[in-house]
Formats: sequence, C-alpha cells, structure tokens
Amino acid sequence: MNKKSNDSKQYILEKSKKVFVRKGFANVTMKDIVEECNISRGGLYHHFSSVNEIFEAIVKHEKIINSSKSENNMLDSFFDNIRTKLTNTDISLLRARIEYELSHGEL
Repeated sequence: MNKKSNDSKQYILEKSKKVFVRKGFANVTMKDIVEECNISRGGLYHHFSSVNEIFEAIVKHEKIINSSKSENNMLDSFFDNIRTKLTNTDISLLRARIEYELSHGEL
C-alpha cells in the first residue's frame, strides 16, 4: 500500500473512532462515516467494505498500541485507562466495543 493510501486509511480510522465514541457500534452506518470523513462513498469503500471492518481495524490498532507498552508501565496504563473511561465516557470506545461484542462475539 502506498503512503497516500495508507494516510487516507488512517484518516478514516481516526474519524470513524470519533463516530463510534459518539454513537456506539450498533447505531453507526457507512453514511455516518462518510459524513464524518467528508469523503465520497466510493472513497470509503475503496479502503473498507463495512462498518464491521472499520471497527475491527480500530480495535486491532488499539490492541497493538496497548501491547507495545513495557510491562513496567502496563499496570499503571491499565488503571489510567479505566480511570479515564469511568470519568470521561465520551472519549471511550467502551460502549461501542460492548455493543459489537454482544452482537458479533469477541474481537
């Protein structure tokens, strides 16, 4: 994949995460993501075929980031993450992940 295509895909994932945070998983449509990204439907479908695929890519990216932290910082990160999620739910994918896993099974 070339840099421009990779940058476009990353942009879509970043914008899509905001939609999932706002709306959860069950209420998100491709149209919501098209509007958030301000791109054409074709532009979105060039990179992703479904809301599921986008959500799975976001969660996979989050897991990679979290697993790359050193063991010494993992416990602190865990509690910081929980604290953030409990105090600032509008920036968390927690709602969307729960909805997704209830309807599709564990990621």
